Amino acid sequence: MLGYDEFKAKAAAKSVTDCITERTGIWTIDQTETVITVADTPGFADSMNRDEQFLSGFQDYILDVGTRLGIDSFLLVFQCDSPTHNIMSILEHFNSMMQQKFPYQNNWWDHVMLVFTRVDYFPNLKFPANILSKKQSIIETLIPDIQAKYNLKMPPKCAFVSSKAPHCSFNKKGQCDCFAASKYHLDQMRTLKSRINAILTDNGGRWVPTA
Repeated sequence: MLGYDEFKAKAAAKSVTDCITERTGIWTIDQTETVITVADTPGFADSMNRDEQFLSGFQDYILDVGTRLGIDSFLLVFQCDSPTHNIMSILEHFNSMMQQKFPYQNNWWDHVMLVFTRVDYFPNLKFPANILSKKQSIIETLIPDIQAKYNLKMPPKCAFVSSKAPHCSFNKKGQCDCFAASKYHLDQMRTLKSRINAILTDNGGRWVPTA
């Protein structure tokens, strides 16, 4: 999110803790400017086993920003080709952290959205079979499994985004597809924004902690 051209930070990044960076800026989609605040954190199920080191800081920050601003959505970001057991492990870490900090409030699940990266542009939208298969598996199997495991009233929303700037096919002796690539990228941002808005509509606004 912090790296997209559509998001322009008005000020330098604010280091909330040693592991959390918060930015407030303008998210521009279809010439509509929205002021948003985004917090970037290290991942859960950290490969260096630093979850316990970061746990208290995560919890305190969520309580702080939730009280100070409210939270539109918890965007849990995964690579599209991540193994299912890795995704479920990270979700379990997140669930445990939230239950520990907010034991009498579980409606935060209604504000969770899964964002899958590396769903990049391909000329004429001819995606490799493995990408198409993985997207189908996520939508038809993973999302229902998450809903069932955590007894959610609704399946968590998800979105697929590109992780890199497209390269014009003209450079590879093909036809220029800069417009198509830019449209693909913008459509992903439209989808992301619309699903965040849907979370707010479905739940009557932002999530605010009661702890």
